[in-house]
Amino acid sequence: MASPLSWEARTDRDLRVNGRYSRRFYDAATRWLVNEVNLHKLRQAGSRDVIRLAKTFINARRGRLGMRLARHEREGDPNQPGSGRGC
Repeated sequence: MASPLSWEARTDRDLRVNGRYSRRFYDAATRWLVNEVNLHKLRQAGSRDVIRLAKTFINARRGRLGMRLARHEREGDPNQPGSGRGC
């Protein structure tokens, strides 16, 4: 087990909370949200760039699929009780 970082040397990105969704889940969620917003903007602007629309649509779907595949993954040791609310 790696030694914990000192308070001054770490950021909130260095911390893991047992029981939360995995990093893979949140990466997929970010992909989904960013691409859904971009797709909406392209449609609102009346874009006729079919290739860009298709790529954005597919990336949004990849994000949703990634979330679905990672929905049971959790941070931390599954044998240890999680820290934080709801664990």
